[in-house]
Amino acid sequence: MKLLVVAGALFLAAAPSFLEAHKPTKTRFTYHRDVLPIFERRCGSCHREGGVAPMSLLGYKETFPWAVSIKNQVLSLSMPPWFADERYGSFRHSSSLTASEVDTIVDWCLGGTPEGEPGDAPPRGPIESGEGEPNMVLELPEGFLLAASRGEAIHEARLDTGLGRERFLRAVAFHPERPNVVRSVLLFVVPKDAEPGAPVASWIAGEGAVVWAQGRGVRLPAGASLQVRIHYKKTWLDEGREIRDRSSVALYFSKGKTKSIESLVVEARDGEGVYPLSRDVEMLSLLPRVEAPLDTLLAEAILPDGTTRPLIRLRGPVPEWPRTYRLEEPIRLPKGSRLRVTLASPDEGSLRAAHTLVVNVARN
Repeated sequence: MKLLVVAGALFLAAAPSFLEAHKPTKTRFTYHRDVLPIFERRCGSCHREGGVAPMSLLGYKETFPWAVSIKNQVLSLSMPPWFADERYGSFRHSSSLTASEVDTIVDWCLGGTPEGEPGDAPPRGPIESGEGEPNMVLELPEGFLLAASRGEAIHEARLDTGLGRERFLRAVAFHPERPNVVRSVLLFVVPKDAEPGAPVASWIAGEGAVVWAQGRGVRLPAGASLQVRIHYKKTWLDEGREIRDRSSVALYFSKGKTKSIESLVVEARDGEGVYPLSRDVEMLSLLPRVEAPLDTLLAEAILPDGTTRPLIRLRGPVPEWPRTYRLEEPIRLPKGSRLRVTLASPDEGSLRAAHTLVVNVARN
């Protein structure tokens, strides 16, 4: 009897590798050759060791147990978190999957998740050099403690620039000390002896530097400070752990003549909001701030002649991913145009929340 028990235990211990070796394969796609390059390109900035996501997708052994979840997330368009409908507007740095990429991932997930040969993976492209050396790096004045008993928190901090003269930001980069818990950041400019206005930039986990178009920048008056609003959120991997974070913000200043970028705010309550333009503007980006889940958010420009130009349509936006959508090409809107935001949700309470659309513009 003892021999049978030992033999049974040995079989159970070997079962996962045995079953994996004999798992039927019904797909022509393999992890290393076909799936890994997609994950590196679209998902790896978050789904990596030490990233904000609860699992890495950059290794086969870490990935294949999640095949069912990956398939569901991809088909529901929940991941990657890119809510813009491709039929409305054209934006830079889209993280949405193409139809071909979706087909490849789903076919691999349903077809037995074969690993293939590690040598089949195409070589990784060169790492981008970024924006070079920053002109200034500002740390949180005090580290933030996310207590063991808390899974989520919002922390706001004021960062003193010490600027003695006016400067313009051409780019800004946020560097989380603890990227496993920093979900998103909003950045505000605070003029001396004034309150913060609308956010001038947003960052979500996995994004690189925020770079404004050539010759345009965010004005920093002399004596101005910056305010950051950081959303911390643990995954199940960090539950019950105390985590300290002291992130930093890198600033890159413009050289030469720079057009000032301003933020217009369209408030949308009870399903709609309208903002009239009192001057000609050049629209650069849109930052929807959703305070409750919605079915859709549609932004349009109504031109002085009455024609309507769609700007962006979001499908299923949620509060925890405040992404900035940067236009592929600036859109010029004449004085007398109106920006209109229309919301849709079966929940009337969601429509009554304080949703806003922040529109970054430069004067024509």
